[in-house]
Amino acid sequence: MMELFGTAKAAPSSGQIGLATVGAKYADGVSLIFPGQTAATAKHYKCNTAVTLAAGDRVLIARVSGSVVVICKIGNPA
Repeated sequence: MMELFGTAKAAPSSGQIGLATVGAKYADGVSLIFPGQTAATAKHYKCNTAVTLAAGDRVLIARVSGSVVVICKIGNPA
């Protein structure tokens, strides 16, 4: 299980989960900064609409149907 949260250096491959950081929030999704990258993606990714995201949030992501979906925010309890 630790390999899921360890040293992955890009978006997860198909069917996998991983971590990323929100670069910015837009009306059509969020840009992401994947592990090992310093800049946010130009592409905007869809996210769980029940979660309020902001730039800098650490998020759990999954590769689904050739794209990445943001599942939830990761962090200390509210």
